[in-house]
Amino acid sequence: MATALGRVFARMMEHCGLLIDKHTGKKRTLYSLRHFYATHELTMGNVTPYQLAEHMGTSLGMLTQHYGHLDLLKLADKFAGAGSIAESLRKPRQAKATTDE
Repeated sequence: MATALGRVFARMMEHCGLLIDKHTGKKRTLYSLRHFYATHELTMGNVTPYQLAEHMGTSLGMLTQHYGHLDLLKLADKFAGAGSIAESLRKPRQAKATTDE
């Protein structure tokens, strides 16, 4: 059964056109935010897996099981060199310039 907060979250996501993940086809939930946070922190290298496990109240083994594949992104620069996907993920996106003609 959904909580009141979960229902508000679902309505907000639907209003923004983000309720359904376009890549997976799955409905986003409040728990999706936990997954996003873990993925973001590990991919960006903001914390070590041990620090994240402590902060999220889970085990290092559980993080490795669910997010171990992210280590491949960290190694992409070494394997692919400049212009790799990992490098592009770390760069902030720049807005496209518009010109008045």
